[in-house]
Amino acid sequence: MDLQKIPPIQQKRIVTFVNNFIIDTVSFLNKFINASENTLWKLEKRMRKLDTTLKLLEAKLNFIPDAETISPPNGASTSSNEKCIEPVSESKEMIDEKENQEVDSVNEENENKDPVNEVPEEVQKYIKMVKVGVPVEAVKLKMKNDNIDPALLKL
Repeated sequence: MDLQKIPPIQQKRIVTFVNNFIIDTVSFLNKFINASENTLWKLEKRMRKLDTTLKLLEAKLNFIPDAETISPPNGASTSSNEKCIEPVSESKEMIDEKENQEVDSVNEENENKDPVNEVPEEVQKYIKMVKVGVPVEAVKLKMKNDNIDPALLKL
């Protein structure tokens, strides 16, 4: 087969195909960017709402008198709300049990503390949060957000 005898592809046709490809690619990328921005905006809005809720809970926690004497609910006693709702799966029960064990270990450590070895003042509010019943992992996250070492909680 002699390639010299085959007519070349028209340049206008090639330019049209390339232009069409570029237009399609740019429109796809624009749609993707808009969808990504919307998703990020929604996530940011949710994060701001959660941050506000957390700040409100902390403010409420600061107004509880004698919060040190309040003990979080343990696995043996359940509230009336927990009696109505059964856990969805076995893993949920295991997670709840683990959280209760962590809270109990924090309570035992706090009871066994020497008065000489007191907790820094900046960590006391986080210990108070755990005593009231805030999940330990949430308290650790809050400590990280406030640039405080979660290891100070001594879990």
